[in-house]
Amino acid sequence: MASVPKYPIKAASLDQLIGEPDNDPDAAGGFAASSPPVAMIGRRILHVCDSLQMGGAERVLIGLAAGLVARGARVTVACSVGGSLALEAERAGVDVRMLGTGLAKRRLDAAFADALTRLIVNEPPDLVHTHMYASTVAATLALQQSRIPLVVHEHSEAGWR
Repeated sequence: MASVPKYPIKAASLDQLIGEPDNDPDAAGGFAASSPPVAMIGRRILHVCDSLQMGGAERVLIGLAAGLVARGARVTVACSVGGSLALEAERAGVDVRMLGTGLAKRRLDAAFADALTRLIVNEPPDLVHTHMYASTVAATLALQQSRIPLVVHEHSEAGWR
């Protein structure tokens, strides 16, 4: 397996990672937490998760994706398999893509990573936001040759490790 480049980890808001069309966050010193919501019109956000089966992380993801759609972003959720939350996501205007042949959970799924790579190459997002371990591994592999920002969202203390 190819080595994954090491990058410094820096906390940043979504707006800081992808910027605003008319505002440079670095020049302004970043965005304050009390700033008004920034329009996300036209931004392409790709969320990656293991599945859309009912769970806490999945509910957070659907709420976040729906909120971004409401702000004008074009949001896609890519998952290894669907689940009961897929319909809710689609009703909120989220494009849902099932890329796997089975549930990728707590392991490397090369087929899922390959399918995710194809999606990113064919429909490049402005930012990739992962939820859960298998999705983070797949997205890290898919983005190896890319400059697309990756946000890793760990939803638990991962006591299973």
